[in-house]
Amino acid sequence: MKLETKVKRINAKLDKLNAELKHIQDVECQHPDATLLRKAGANTGNYDSSSDWYWYDFHCQVCGKRWTTEQTWEHGQRGTEVRDRYYR
Repeated sequence: MKLETKVKRINAKLDKLNAELKHIQDVECQHPDATLLRKAGANTGNYDSSSDWYWYDFHCQVCGKRWTTEQTWEHGQRGTEVRDRYYR
């Protein structure tokens, strides 16, 4: 088998697996709070406080999805601290 053909077959398989993973992460996984890691972040320290931004980085331990959201009360009710409160 030519190397070029082998590489094309492998890339086709990777594309299929990546599409399957994306579907799991975006549709099937409910990102349960008990398995969701949350880390707070901020860009504070600027002289102009109007440009400060606070966010949460989330990482689902079930499906591996990672995303960032603004730090709001609703988002603060999910993930690491909630899990620590109930599962310690």
